[in-house]
Amino acid sequence: MKADPGGNGIAKLWVDDVLEANYSGSLGHSELAQTMEIKFGMYRWKNYPSSAGSDVIYYDEVRYGTTKADVDPPAPGGGGGITGNKRLRNSGTGGNYFLRAVWNNGYTNGSNVVVNDWQNWNSQKWTISDLGGNVLRIKLNTPSGDYNLRAAYNNGYTNGTNVELWQWNNWASQKWVHESLGGGLSRLRVNTGLGNYYLRANSSTGLSNGTNVVVWQWNNWASQKWTIENY
Repeated sequence: MKADPGGNGIAKLWVDDVLEANYSGSLGHSELAQTMEIKFGMYRWKNYPSSAGSDVIYYDEVRYGTTKADVDPPAPGGGGGITGNKRLRNSGTGGNYFLRAVWNNGYTNGSNVVVNDWQNWNSQKWTISDLGGNVLRIKLNTPSGDYNLRAAYNNGYTNGTNVELWQWNNWASQKWVHESLGGGLSRLRVNTGLGNYYLRANSSTGLSNGTNVVVWQWNNWASQKWTIENY
């Protein structure tokens, strides 16, 4: 949140495009930010200089305590950013289906990954960490080993290359570039120079329990779009 250079400003707090609060005063930048932050926490801010008239300057910022990041706030129900303990909901047709590792009396390198309706299973829960530069590590949240989401590299990638679990080896195939699509939606690109391939639930007719997960070049399909949210 920023006050105008003279220390006077009008701040408007918007939540889901609803004006929730107005603030005006002669507080300095840090004091104004602190006051608004403590009172309202993490929301979308729109800043108006006192002399703006119809000239509006927009700032979309996310605040966690005293930390500021220039990214969009999560969509309603999305919950708290993209890192931490999360579930990944696919946007394909057919209902709400979530990324799931296939349990078969445990996990091994190569365990398959599908989508499934929400059952609150450990196999649907993921721990996402930021490796820097919007590159994510997506780890299955289970005590049964250190298994991470991976595109199954085989001398390169093609449309339909399978997605699986593998113990962490710091491979490019285990790293995913997060790209925001707005509105709480994300796409996840395997972090490799061998083409632009995105995480996809592999169905053109609608999702169901067990729909396989692959990587595919970008086609703006709903099946390539994900909501990363708290569970």
